[in-house]
Amino acid sequence: MTFAAGSADVDPEMGKHLTDVAGFLRKTPMIKFALTPVAAPRDLESLKEQEVTVRIQRLQKDRKLPDFGAAVAAAFKEELPGVPPPASGEAKLAALREREPAPDALMSELLERRVAAVREALVKNEGIPAERLIPGTAKAAPGDDVTEGRIEFQIEQ
Repeated sequence: MTFAAGSADVDPEMGKHLTDVAGFLRKTPMIKFALTPVAAPRDLESLKEQEVTVRIQRLQKDRKLPDFGAAVAAAFKEELPGVPPPASGEAKLAALREREPAPDALMSELLERRVAAVREALVKNEGIPAERLIPGTAKAAPGDDVTEGRIEFQIEQ
């Protein structure tokens, strides 16, 4: 089951997939599933982008700057003193995102919310008993070619 980068929302296509998963579980009442969240590199980039955006919006509001672009310029000047600023606002924003530390707590929270979303959909929408859905251990995606975070289902006895 896949998710958009940085999101824990179950989209309609994945909702259909969960209906199929529930059908399998109904046919095999002795099986339990471990729900293992997998983070993709795009999840990390999305969370970093969200953090930088919030920080810049706060700076814009606090300093009463006229627009987001002015706030990006101010943040760049403040966080990267002595570094010649790139010409475009997008390049400045990219530089700020690049130096943003990995938001480990936010990533853990995102993975927990994904497990909770899948569990809730299977329990509340599909009637699968909660005790048949076991939280798995979170892991990072195996490579940069993985573009979407996901929940992996593993059969447990």
